[in-house]
Amino acid sequence: MPKPSGSKSSSSRGSASRSSASRSSASSSGSSNAADRKAIVIIPAAYSGPDLYEKVAAYCRSFGSEVVVVQNPSTDVRPRAPSLYDDATNARAQIERLVRRGKEVMVVGHAYGAMVATQCCQGLSTADVSRGGVVRLLFIAGIAAVEGQSALDAMAGMAGPGLPEGMAASLFPSSDCQDGYGWYSQETIAAFYYTSAPPEEAMEYAAGRMQQSTQSLLDPLTHAGYRYIPVTYMVLDDDATLPQVLQESYVGVIEATSGQVVDVVHYPSDHFPSVTRPEAVIDCLWRAAGEEVIQSCNFA
Repeated sequence: MPKPSGSKSSSSRGSASRSSASRSSASSSGSSNAADRKAIVIIPAAYSGPDLYEKVAAYCRSFGSEVVVVQNPSTDVRPRAPSLYDDATNARAQIERLVRRGKEVMVVGHAYGAMVATQCCQGLSTADVSRGGVVRLLFIAGIAAVEGQSALDAMAGMAGPGLPEGMAASLFPSSDCQDGYGWYSQETIAAFYYTSAPPEEAMEYAAGRMQQSTQSLLDPLTHAGYRYIPVTYMVLDDDATLPQVLQESYVGVIEATSGQVVDVVHYPSDHFPSVTRPEAVIDCLWRAAGEEVIQSCNFA
């Protein structure tokens, strides 16, 4: 598939920097039967629902891809605030359903969603199943902890070297908390998530913000799936929530822990490209899948 109009060139390394010829070869060898075997599962960021990924999902579906965008239970108000493990169980059920049908699944985790993605894939890699399986993890500014660390641990700079001391304290103001849930004002979400959008649009996007179980951010990772499954990391260079230097430290964590090179692709984007730059997410998805990228992405 040809390249999207409007997407800026990106720097990359690893297999993300493969020549267009090799991608073309992969694309041309992919029959309709091969396409039928592929699926994408998207796991949202904290404080966020599936609707924020619908532009990307709808576009991929229009090309025949099966796409599932999960809703993390940790954004639902329940008598017991859901945990990271509840989110992982929920996502795993969707992935298992696809794998049972022989699907080759790419699991996409955005920010906190990367914690869920790496936690939920135990026993579902292509090496673990006879047909199909999780072929790749794609982290969009994904939080990468080591086993025993929580998302908040990783955001506090415990994930690896290179993060200036005290940076985590200034990354994001503390949320208001009540009954086991945290939430942010519309103004705060607009200011940190949607920095590339005009202020009025950013406020509209932020109107759909959700609460988040604080327990989910405190639960330690017990399974680092990135140790066993190849990873592509989409670095958002203009992210005000998880700055580029922090994202790059997460890449270092994954590489040091897994012993594998991460495919890294940079995009000039704020924290929520699925809303403000969906063509960039689609470009990265196609690159991660080893395909030529889409010819044009026109999102009115």
